Amino acid sequence: MSNEVDREWQKENTENGIRTVTFGSWMQFQEYINTQFIHDSEYVFRGHRCDNWLLEPTLSRLIKAQPHLASLPSEKLNDLAERHYFDFQYAIRGRSREQSQEMVGDYLWALGQHYGLATPLLDWTNSPFLAAFFAFVENGEPQTEYRVIYAIAKEMVEQRCKQFRSKGNNEAEFVYFFSPLSQENPRLVNQGGLFSRCPLHIDLETWVRKYHDEAWEVPVLLKLRIPNLERDVCLRSLSRMNINHLTAFPDLFGASQFCNMATSLKGYSHHLGRPRPARLRLGRTS
Repeated sequence: MSNEVDREWQKENTENGIRTVTFGSWMQFQEYINTQFIHDSEYVFRGHRCDNWLLEPTLSRLIKAQPHLASLPSEKLNDLAERHYFDFQYAIRGRSREQSQEMVGDYLWALGQHYGLATPLLDWTNSPFLAAFFAFVENGEPQTEYRVIYAIAKEMVEQRCKQFRSKGNNEAEFVYFFSPLSQENPRLVNQGGLFSRCPLHIDLETWVRKYHDEAWEVPVLLKLRIPNLERDVCLRSLSRMNINHLTAFPDLFGASQFCNMATSLKGYSHHLGRPRPARLRLGRTS
């Protein structure tokens, strides 16, 4: 990734392996991606609705929400995660097309993540624009002034963890990435998705600050902030790129959510085709 950044973008100084770039518009973000990342495949991306949300997995959030668990030391957290894992392995017997004895380790965690299980995984995508879709698609309160797309250099992170392993470091500190082969998650294919397995006791941004290597010439983690006010233009632009609920969620859920979005964004459903299906009369049917 180039270290040159156009002056019109407000860029904070890179600190401890993390660079924050704040854009004034969606168009500036697009230009930045198309110039800074066009030849770079090392980074993977993740979108957050609020720019103050931590890069931490759902299992960490579940633990922090329970006072009797939040103060547990890291080794006890790992024991808790192991019990949670085996509970799920037994709970899915007879309920999954996948054979639970074949779905082991991170692949079982990934299956659970797809169906709402709290896990030590974070979702990522190879597409910065799909990450932007996930950052902007939901509305809610409270809402920060900016939405954020994170970009992380996964090979640099994994190389750092190889150094830890060679020195005999505690594996509870490791971060690594993987792509599961499960047949039960077609969304993962459409989303260019992969996962990171993260420690439960530390969020990923803090991890990068703690373990970054001074020899690295490019940032390990980027925080790309886009104004929340740009939501409508962002979602219309992404839909023109064929990035919307229909493509991100190739199922009835995606179709339903796409139609819901089309009620609030004029012209959003332009590519559903013509002629439209015959209209149904409103009211009771005889």
